Amino acid sequence: MSRTSVFLLGALLFSAISTAAQISTDEVPVSAPIYGAAAYEQSPPLVASDGRDYLGVWPEQRCCLPNPTREYFDLHVARFSATGERRDITSLFVPLHTNRTFTALVYGGGRYLLSSADMTGVYGRWVSPEGVVSEEFLIYATGVGPAGGIPPPYPRVAWNGREFLVAWRVGNSSNHPNTFLGALVAPDGYVLKSDLVITNSGGFEFDVSNDGTGFLFVTTVGPLFSNQLLVVPIGADARTQSPFRVDVESVYGMLRLTYDRISYVAVWKSGSGSTSSVKARRIDSGRTSSSWTIFQGDGFIADIASGNDGAVALIGAPLQQDGGARHLFAVRVEDARTQLLAETFAFGAAVAASGSNYFAAWRDMRNVPKLGTPPGAGVDLWGNIVSFSAPGDLFSAFEFARSATHQESPSITPVGSDFFITWQEFVPSEKKSIVFGSRLLATGELPDGRGIRIADSDAHQLTPRVASNGNVVLLVWRETDPDSIRARLMTITGLPLGDPMLISNDDIHYQFPPDVAWDGSEFVVAWTAGHLSGYIDAARIQASRITASGLLLDPGGTTISTGTSNRGAAIASAGNSQALVAWAKNGVGLYRKSESALDVVLVENGIPKNRFELPTYCIQATATWAGSHYVVAWRGSDSLAWVVVGPTGDAISKPQVLPMSATMYDGSVALTSRGSTTVLAWDETSQTGNVDLYALTLNEDGLVGEPRRIISRAQDRQRQPRLVSANEGILLTYTRRANESAYGGVDRVFLKLLPSVPRRRASAQP
Repeated sequence: MSRTSVFLLGALLFSAISTAAQISTDEVPVSAPIYGAAAYEQSPPLVASDGRDYLGVWPEQRCCLPNPTREYFDLHVARFSATGERRDITSLFVPLHTNRTFTALVYGGGRYLLSSADMTGVYGRWVSPEGVVSEEFLIYATGVGPAGGIPPPYPRVAWNGREFLVAWRVGNSSNHPNTFLGALVAPDGYVLKSDLVITNSGGFEFDVSNDGTGFLFVTTVGPLFSNQLLVVPIGADARTQSPFRVDVESVYGMLRLTYDRISYVAVWKSGSGSTSSVKARRIDSGRTSSSWTIFQGDGFIADIASGNDGAVALIGAPLQQDGGARHLFAVRVEDARTQLLAETFAFGAAVAASGSNYFAAWRDMRNVPKLGTPPGAGVDLWGNIVSFSAPGDLFSAFEFARSATHQESPSITPVGSDFFITWQEFVPSEKKSIVFGSRLLATGELPDGRGIRIADSDAHQLTPRVASNGNVVLLVWRETDPDSIRARLMTITGLPLGDPMLISNDDIHYQFPPDVAWDGSEFVVAWTAGHLSGYIDAARIQASRITASGLLLDPGGTTISTGTSNRGAAIASAGNSQALVAWAKNGVGLYRKSESALDVVLVENGIPKNRFELPTYCIQATATWAGSHYVVAWRGSDSLAWVVVGPTGDAISKPQVLPMSATMYDGSVALTSRGSTTVLAWDETSQTGNVDLYALTLNEDGLVGEPRRIISRAQDRQRQPRLVSANEGILLTYTRRANESAYGGVDRVFLKLLPSVPRRRASAQP
């Protein structure tokens, strides 16, 4: 057996494993996900039917958690039965690398075509009835015209029983004729024709539909206000036929077209303001039909679909006085019969038909605590099965965009041979982030199940940190609205010892995430406090002590920094009533002087005793005690660096620099040690866009022992590593984007022991 197979990283460097590891080397989630309303901003949905069941798709913009680490998008897919029952516990999803707008979802040939477009081209994705989404493919390389008005010139799609027609507008002028192009796409994915010129005489609004054989294209004529529609039939041979015009009453936007098994029907908004209405007209080459009113008032047409009960349109009513909500109605076109779906409708709705049932989906604001604050909070997706022939007609509305609770910012501390882990978790049902904690036993068991809720609060609880003296555990975190730093003392079994305490002054508007360590006599907490005033960054580092019995010795904290632009404190302690605090000085300080440095100070009994400053670009620092010395590491713009610091707080080595060939995702850096050897871990973005975790080891002189290597690889991203020494090796906790359906496709916190590595000689080169 090789050395590699019998030693774990860290244990190899420090001591051999004498007993079998109890904590798994495979990743373990700290808790099971709880499902509820989606946690983020939900974009308007699209729905379609295969004639039996329904499929809903929508992008989710993850922009609305407090202090987000990165904005990104997912495409979610959910399956529903004909009666609206959800087929999946949570939505299936696909991470998106662009924010192209999805505009149409149409079923045909055994699968769904989902279209999108931007200035670079027109694109498609296939979605199977099981909800599996294909890679994006190009339909046409010339993009749509700029979205200069309502609606945007994004593609419309129809299916005629053999192929899909994708149509889009080029240009955005409402005063001159516009060109409309089309492409025919076969259900096997082959683009049959991509250069179809539908018309060069189009207007602003347009739509396309089919009667099972051919297609019909319709557009307004000339400017935004139009009294005519230009109609272009497109035959089964994919050739445009003779266009004709029909008279209508003042088209003012929102033109939609469908085929209701009798004829094509156009629906549009007529007029503007309080005297406007929604009109409908059958489209036939004889042009003998007249229009009729299906909705009186200043509404707008969200979508239209046809089933056994004819065409049904979703119409949003005028804005109400409660901060932006609207009424949403389902209207049968042929007789203007109306059903109220919601009184809290937000912009964006879709409808699909299956037999005599119609599935309506919309963005809903009923759960918004404060409308619009934070953006998207509580704007969920709701649905209902609409029927104009069933008893009672309307079913009960249901919420269908669901997600697992979102976790991040883990922290871990040893408690004897066991551990205590804490993290923040966004709970959709409460629309806020909450700090949880859990014990991790030496056997690998997590006995607290869902986790222990650390404190009740109406505010967001963020970026927790934890430390222990072996008898009690102290958790610290940041709260918002207003910013403050809080702490709570707990037993090692997770029971609270007293109420949460306010550490910071409550008159400081800006409090940055805290860190905490046990110095052998007391807990030491450090955090950033201050504010931005004009061009002056007045942030400073505060430190406070808390006894093992929970007595706060320094209310509001003591300022241990000098100058301004101080942020991101990290603490380590040798357990001798001293603590080393390191932080970044990075910003524009007094007299508009740019400051960039790493500051380090040794604190004894709450008093700064020794300090030094390294003039370097520093974004985030971390520190650890390594038996006989401290190690301080930090992230630069394109590198990692570290320095060895003596027990008296003096730098005893030159900074070592590791150039980064790739970018760090959110800059998280972690340190731990056993004996005199240190393990340094960080996240790094690969060329493929994945974010993996890396590590290296350092000897007592700060030289590299084990070179950089991947310690955890993901299909998407892993970040926020935290390290702690364990009997069996080095225990790693981290946040990972959990793409598996079992985790709901959100960020979750995991832990595992690091894998084994071969022994190598120390190197002076990082």
